[in-house]
Amino acid sequence: MLGVDAALTPRAVASKGFEPQYSVRGELDAWGRWRATPTHEFLFDQRLVFTAEKEQAKYQWLDATTQTWRGGKFDIDYSHFRYANPFLSVTAGRQQRWWGQGTYGTLLLSTNAPAFDALSFKARYQRLGFESFVGILSIKQQRYLSGHRLTLRLPGRVTAGFSELVLYKAGNIDPVYANPLLPFYGTQWNERDDDNIMWCLDAKWTPGRGVRLYGELLMDDVQYEQSPPAPQKMGFLLGGHWADPLGLPDTDLRAEWAGAQKWTYTHRRHENRYVGSDTASIIGHWIGTDGDALDFMIEHRFHPRLNIGLGYAWRRQGEGRINRGLHYAGEWYQGEPVAPADTAGGRYVGDDPHTRFLSGTVERRDLAVASVRWEPGFWATLTARLTYGYTRNAANVAGAGRHDAGAELSLKLDY
Repeated sequence: MLGVDAALTPRAVASKGFEPQYSVRGELDAWGRWRATPTHEFLFDQRLVFTAEKEQAKYQWLDATTQTWRGGKFDIDYSHFRYANPFLSVTAGRQQRWWGQGTYGTLLLSTNAPAFDALSFKARYQRLGFESFVGILSIKQQRYLSGHRLTLRLPGRVTAGFSELVLYKAGNIDPVYANPLLPFYGTQWNERDDDNIMWCLDAKWTPGRGVRLYGELLMDDVQYEQSPPAPQKMGFLLGGHWADPLGLPDTDLRAEWAGAQKWTYTHRRHENRYVGSDTASIIGHWIGTDGDALDFMIEHRFHPRLNIGLGYAWRRQGEGRINRGLHYAGEWYQGEPVAPADTAGGRYVGDDPHTRFLSGTVERRDLAVASVRWEPGFWATLTARLTYGYTRNAANVAGAGRHDAGAELSLKLDY
């Protein structure tokens, strides 16, 4: 079986205080499936994306694999081959993953950063699941990413997961990180030095009556000794989904809160920051370091093809940034020595690891959200989104404020 889908998505965005932005996105999705037996199949899937938007420069490199020309760019969302049977699947090619329980974002591995080339497999047996991959973020940058994940369905309608990832720079893929059974943390200290290793625990509980509760805990760096002093680098996510709340049919109520402490996702070695091939987009949650976000949304389906939602959201951002890791005085950061900084007591110099959540002057943005999704036919989807809010301490400047208003309109034509 073979198939080709094409979609065109004109999109217009206008925000108060900024220039209106306009874009047209075209997608071409080609796929195929061949079943060797009723339980064994081979698949390929590929999505090519063409985008035209306001011209920023004649030539502009967006990441290691994407370049714009006069505002137009070509990208690959995914392009891979897969073999699958009821117990095992193996995938090779450009891929994206979503490891975790979050709806609006997930802490460890999400689609926030560009897709990357990888070889992966997924195994399932009764209540157990196991995934592993070896990926290339950029040959030019010599940055690689490997991960494995174990999931277990427990009694009481609980599903738990544990994941471990490592981001590192090397001349080639390191065989110790290609082995899906080796623990990365112990292997690093035996055979390598100071790679960026992260752990994440996640769980969901579905007690019934349309309720789903879930959470995630990210452990970027857990300090079990404090010589020299170093920060805890943690992330957290809590959320829930209630279908048909209080007996209201065709209604969904969602709430989710996620946050990350200062220095989370950063690294002392600049090349080991937890970012994708564009060296800017977080591989984990889009909130990034030193921030949190709350999303609350209620949606109602007035018709199978008409969905209306109302919601509230806040975004808070401290002064931490992904491009600045913790350094001590006397170390070098991007070719420059770290200057001493006085703190209480005068004994510590360099960056301050004892920061509270959130750090410094905190920018806060409160938003009211309204959305409409209408499908006049199976080939067309019209989406409108309106936002209005206020930002305090804009750009982390105390006392600065601005009103925010935005509108987004998109029409997707699927052929």
